[in-house]
Amino acid sequence: MREPNIQYNNKKSRCRLEHIPSCFLKSQKHEFFVDMTCEGCSGAVTRVLNKLGGVQFEIDLPNKKVFIESDKDTDVLLETLKKTGKAANYIGPK
Repeated sequence: MREPNIQYNNKKSRCRLEHIPSCFLKSQKHEFFVDMTCEGCSGAVTRVLNKLGGVQFEIDLPNKKVFIESDKDTDVLLETLKKTGKAANYIGPK
């Protein structure tokens, strides 16, 4: 398989990710705590994550955990979860 053509900034030798096709960017799975107490809470999480798009997720209501697979920044994911009005914290990569 052919390697992607990665361009570097001459001044700082930093990789310019905007020139790498999205098929080469790997999504990561992240674990979040969300203070969900009922099906309505998990429904709110489902709604905000579906609106965000580009994510796959699992909700573990009894343990108040949400597992999200995405290439989006964890800050974006956390702010999206907070739109539910529930307390949310990033636990770490899964």
